[in-house]
Amino acid sequence: MVVVPGTKLFHRRISSMMTNEQVLEKMEEDFFLRGSSEKTWQTYCTALIRFSAFAGKDRYSDLDEKDLRSFLLHLHQEDKLQGSSIKTYNAGCRFFLEVVLSLAINRRQVPMPFSVTSRLKMKTIKSETLVSSSIASFYLALQS
Repeated sequence: MVVVPGTKLFHRRISSMMTNEQVLEKMEEDFFLRGSSEKTWQTYCTALIRFSAFAGKDRYSDLDEKDLRSFLLHLHQEDKLQGSSIKTYNAGCRFFLEVVLSLAINRRQVPMPFSVTSRLKMKTIKSETLVSSSIASFYLALQS
């Protein structure tokens, strides 16, 4: 099989030959080219370190989509993290896999977790209360 420069397979083969230090340097370049903040950079690095430790892989370039799926399930089921925290880890790990390692992530296989904000929760509770009181008023009107 011929590996053509510029293709995903070419980038994957090149990245698999990189040391962790080289991978982190590439990640930092890719990250700051997008204009992201230092705080987000630290968060993504933490996500990568935890992801790699969970997967039991010493080389960052050996991580893949299957590892990400297992890691996210672990964060949800074992660590009992909230959806917003899992989203943060997911974003950092996806950035690493998709941008740094040039892996294509199947978004149906590794979906973003759903997180309901407290504001949306309150809206839902209020609307449910309103509907319940409207139904009660309707039944009272029918009985009179």
